[in-house]
Amino acid sequence: MRKRIMLAAAEEMRIKSIKFTMADLARCLGVSKRLLYEYFTSKEELIGAIIDQCLQEIHEQHEKILHDQSISYPERLKKMLTPQQNILPVEGQIADDIRRYLPAEWDKFDRLMDEKWGGIEKFLQEGIENGHLRPISLPIIKKMLSGAHKEIIDYRFLVHHNISLLQALTYTADVLMYGILADRTADNCPPE
Repeated sequence: MRKRIMLAAAEEMRIKSIKFTMADLARCLGVSKRLLYEYFTSKEELIGAIIDQCLQEIHEQHEKILHDQSISYPERLKKMLTPQQNILPVEGQIADDIRRYLPAEWDKFDRLMDEKWGGIEKFLQEGIENGHLRPISLPIIKKMLSGAHKEIIDYRFLVHHNISLLQALTYTADVLMYGILADRTADNCPPE
């Protein structure tokens, strides 16, 4: 039942962001509010559980990608930079509302980057050593990824440019991986 409640709440969030009520959720599930409160003491706890599930999905994806030798290094790198969330894509108005009204929950996303950086750094170092990446400053890449994530997830930016978070992450991954030059000949590339 707990999982069913979380899935229904995620669907309510897709429609109303975090502004759904427990009464809305109970009505959607055809159960009493009392039953909901047996599983979650508050709406905030329920949203926190959904966010934890999103983060768990991202963690599992990263681990799978890091160890999947059946796909090329560039493909693995692109997948690392564009994670998919199954239960609830935390983007747009949902992300904006969580950041604004539930900052402790939003901080979990920031902590994820710090926690995952060791594995990502090792993966990038492997790419440098194997010749897939040119020698780059890993601390700069970390700062760029962190900054890009914080800027791109902004709801107003996404709406203004009429793009989804996944599209924005894909564009960012393309720029990070391939740069902005159309012609990647030796004359146009920086010295290594």
